[in-house]
Amino acid sequence: MRVIYYVIFDLQKYLGEQILRIFKLTEINYRETSDTWLEAINLPLTLWEGEFENFNGIWLRWCDENDNLLLTGDESVQKAILKQKSRKRITRIKRKIASTKYKS
Repeated sequence: MRVIYYVIFDLQKYLGEQILRIFKLTEINYRETSDTWLEAINLPLTLWEGEFENFNGIWLRWCDENDNLLLTGDESVQKAILKQKSRKRITRIKRKIASTKYKS
């Protein structure tokens, strides 16, 4: 099994001015590419600025073909919790509205 992509995320710029460098395997060696779309896995990489695990900074993230970030595990859990809370709230509001209608 061969490693098709070699990605360097060099936030401190130890290796040069670029934060992100991507190399793709050709028949005999790796060649640097500016394309962040990793064709073999059908996903692009992107640089994202924000908070991750209580640290603000620039992070390397996966995204979809429309440049929407793919959620981390924690983000997925938080989204599910918010969705569940919203559903419960909507259910309570609907019950309250229904009980108000019948009282009138």
